[in-house]
Amino acid sequence: MDEEVAKTPPSFMLIFGNEDNRSSVALGIERTGRLITGAALIMATVFFSFGLAEAVVIKAISLGMGLAVLVDATIVRALLVPAAEGRTLSSFLLTANG
Repeated sequence: MDEEVAKTPPSFMLIFGNEDNRSSVALGIERTGRLITGAALIMATVFFSFGLAEAVVIKAISLGMGLAVLVDATIVRALLVPAAEGRTLSSFLLTANG
């Protein structure tokens, strides 16, 4: 959800006047990268802390959720989202502008 709220490249293109897809995506990642990574680290720490519980089910769920947050913060946000935004941004702007 934070991509929709924090890192929307079309809004960065409108605000900062970038015409290039790559520069607008890079600007969006630059402006919000620390915020998203910090939030993911806090969430992963909380999830991993539930691993100290006695119940095996809670340990398994906490490990899975913590790893999912870390994978989402690293692989998805660092590689997949910028690649997808770089590819689809120009077609989005063409349909949005008429």
